[in-house]
Amino acid sequence: MPVSSVANGDAKTFRWAEPLERLSDMSLQELENTIAKLPPDELAKFREWFLDFDSAQFDKRIETDARDGRLDSLADAALRDHTTGKSTPL
Repeated sequence: MPVSSVANGDAKTFRWAEPLERLSDMSLQELENTIAKLPPDELAKFREWFLDFDSAQFDKRIETDARDGRLDSLADAALRDHTTGKSTPL
């Protein structure tokens, strides 16, 4: 299930997805215990959802860092190394 559908409230298809407000009140230990009790088919769905969610969060962070210039020095160093012959073809 795409992250956006869960974020838009479409989480009702999963038994583990109680109202999202409840999840924000749970401690990490409570969340872990809830996940540990999932039957295998729902655990597989949760795993797929979480991988999509985690990937989307990572992508957002990279996009934000790039937009805000936090990666400029790395790009400049890579270009400098390439123009001075310090890079190799893949």
